[in-house]
Amino acid sequence: MLDIDVRAKRAVTASGSVTASEIVHATHTPKGIHMVHAEMPVHREYGIAFEMAGGDLPPGIYWWKATEGLSVRTVETGGRRYVVCVGQEHKVGIHNAGAGLLALETLAQKHFGQQEITHRWSAQNYRGADGLPYIGRNNDGFIATGFAADGLTWGTVAARLIAAQLAGQQPAFAGHVVPNRLNPVKGAKNILQENVTVVKQLLKDYLTGRQEEKLPTTAAGDSAIVDVEGESFAAYRAPDGELFAVSNVCPHMGCKVHWNSVETSWDCPCHGSRFRPDGTVIEGPALSPLARKLPPTLGG
Repeated sequence: MLDIDVRAKRAVTASGSVTASEIVHATHTPKGIHMVHAEMPVHREYGIAFEMAGGDLPPGIYWWKATEGLSVRTVETGGRRYVVCVGQEHKVGIHNAGAGLLALETLAQKHFGQQEITHRWSAQNYRGADGLPYIGRNNDGFIATGFAADGLTWGTVAARLIAAQLAGQQPAFAGHVVPNRLNPVKGAKNILQENVTVVKQLLKDYLTGRQEEKLPTTAAGDSAIVDVEGESFAAYRAPDGELFAVSNVCPHMGCKVHWNSVETSWDCPCHGSRFRPDGTVIEGPALSPLARKLPPTLGG
């Protein structure tokens, strides 16, 4: 998605544009700037899979000692049976991705012993402040977001609710998940915590500064916030030596991005936008990329 023209009801992508009578943001998080961004904590979860003989774990999905935050399930594909372990949640942009993945692997080994891990991946989730998603008409159309890790359930609910509302109906349940609600009993504390986190991160990055490095210290595979002639850049040197230098300011709402070494991305700690080393948007509310910065003094 490159742009959304609210007045013209037009969505613009790299391959063309689509115009409709209504816009529905049925995504992890609505694109652009929305009030719900101030209410939804954004987390990443890591996943691993390894082969295991049949019978060692019965089919199903389990919370394995839920206080440990470990979700376990089995899946069969290509004639092979795998155990899938997912958990725990980590705040986007301010967590140590390598440590998070290692913690998951260690927890899985605690319960299943030493296993050869065949797959590793991650995903992002957005959670409503009061535990319920946001589904329904918003300021510029319809949104369906805040599903946390329950997209299979809430995605179906959202499809039925929004379809009914587009047809002029008002289902009774719609009032419980309307985007502009505020539940002071269940949601106010989480909203406050989320916005305190955002403000703290802004103060930390803008007032106290971050570690800055000169470009020559950035070896292949390394990243750094680089100061060049009084201007800061987010720099990454690929294993082949190619240098990527981009703005370190997220175009969504101005927070500063942080490096995710496991997934080779610049992540925003405020609302979860993520970018490739060249600045291209991976996900999140940001519509535009991190601006490329290639002054002569950064030539690699």
